Amino acid sequence: MAGFDFIKDLPTFFMFLFVLQRLKPADWGYLPHFGDVNRRDITPLEAEKLATEAAEKVRDETGREVPKDFIETRAKEIIKQDSIRTIDLSDMVITGKAAGATATFKGKKDDAIPTRFGLNGRSTGVKRGELSISVDEDGKKKPDQAVALKLSWAEINRTREKAIVDRARKAFEGKKFREGGDPSDYLPEILGEKVFAEFDTDIVRLAVLQNYEAERAKRPLAKRCPVLVLMPKYEPISFITSLSEATRVSLFIALIYCHAMLWSIGIEHGDISEGNLMYEESTYRPKLCDYDLAHIRGRDRPSGHSNTGTWAFMASDLLTLDAMDGKVRRLYRHDFESFIAVLVWVFLRYDKEKRIPNSLVDCWVQDDFDRCLTNRGRTYNLIEHGKITRPEWLTKVMWLELKSLVITFNNILTARRTAERELSGLETRRTRAGVDTSGLSTGGSKNGGAFFAPREDNTTTLWSKEDEEMLASLKRDIEEYDDLRFAKMAFSTIPLFRLGTSLGPYFDKEMKEHLKVTEDQATNVPT
Repeated sequence: MAGFDFIKDLPTFFMFLFVLQRLKPADWGYLPHFGDVNRRDITPLEAEKLATEAAEKVRDETGREVPKDFIETRAKEIIKQDSIRTIDLSDMVITGKAAGATATFKGKKDDAIPTRFGLNGRSTGVKRGELSISVDEDGKKKPDQAVALKLSWAEINRTREKAIVDRARKAFEGKKFREGGDPSDYLPEILGEKVFAEFDTDIVRLAVLQNYEAERAKRPLAKRCPVLVLMPKYEPISFITSLSEATRVSLFIALIYCHAMLWSIGIEHGDISEGNLMYEESTYRPKLCDYDLAHIRGRDRPSGHSNTGTWAFMASDLLTLDAMDGKVRRLYRHDFESFIAVLVWVFLRYDKEKRIPNSLVDCWVQDDFDRCLTNRGRTYNLIEHGKITRPEWLTKVMWLELKSLVITFNNILTARRTAERELSGLETRRTRAGVDTSGLSTGGSKNGGAFFAPREDNTTTLWSKEDEEMLASLKRDIEEYDDLRFAKMAFSTIPLFRLGTSLGPYFDKEMKEHLKVTEDQATNVPT
């Protein structure tokens, strides 16, 4: 709401006080569970006062003076203790025989996550800390576990993240994979999930918007409600920049492999970004996380405008006005292009886990999708044409491989666009020739295996059997660019995926063996 002069507009001020008195925190959109997380910090003055009271209590009980630095030390301890905030997660984590036990999340105030309504977006926040469970199913005290707590305002009609991960694990269960080839190894573990259905955002929209149905008709707004997800703490993908270059490449390829296998069973991730690629240090495995925007093929998409993702990494086809209006179909290669963008981003933005100031890719982050695309394209162009020097933290080999990656992938996309233009030209000729979709003439006469159709300029357009075959061939070629066969094409074309001691060839073989992509199985729609 806009500010107002409460003296000149006293009735509005009274109404404001009236509302404040009668609404509970939950009515304002503050979620349960988070009271301790969001409480006000103790000030240094308050901490000193509490420390002084503690000193007086010691003197009264013992009759002795406290050390000179007692109050100062005690005040610091109070402030430190106050920075630790807790959330009761018993209803999310405790099940079965352990009923009656408690599960408490402990984190620092500095990592506070948003707990208010997010009407038009996910408003995702992540808080890291430790999970303390009183006793397990055997009645034993479990050691505290490092975890991450994610809160987001997810679309109600989307399948929940835990359900998607469980679905994937079940699909891969029982299949024979060689060591390192099980896609389940690269999926996150979901320790608990809670949906706050009573905070449906339509409650607010219906109450605030004068004509909600008219507003919804202009641009459908997905219904949302807060969803709390608990998982083990994983390291950001930038962590891998402390590892060898071949290992970094192997980890990225493992994620691409996992993503392709998910796509083969009908799970489309749809949001490949730096924040959603993680690393588990204890197992040395990367993790493909965050399925809030994932789509299960064959089901209706939850919103009329489903061009979701992180602009800095989204495919170029998706950074257009038509795509923003949901008019561009999401394809496998779009996510693959995002993987390439994240790989370049991580290699050029971090060195030994530390962020490089004023890196070449910082300009990708913009508040306008068109500028995101333009700036990313400019970075690729500079790399491709050798107009920037090799970053000192990358070896000559790695720099040449990154350059080759950008060039090769751009060539693949260019070849696809060229095929699409040729297809469009052939279809135009076909239409002018008066040939219907079954290959029969609709206007001319058949002569010598060719079709003829009269033109307004009294010329004749020729459409031959060879043209029809070329048209069908182009359609097949374009389909290969748009489905899972694109992965096979990219792995066999991009030199980086065969780098030295990396596991590129291994995952390439695993993918070909398990996907068994043929022309008849191109889309890999699960039965």
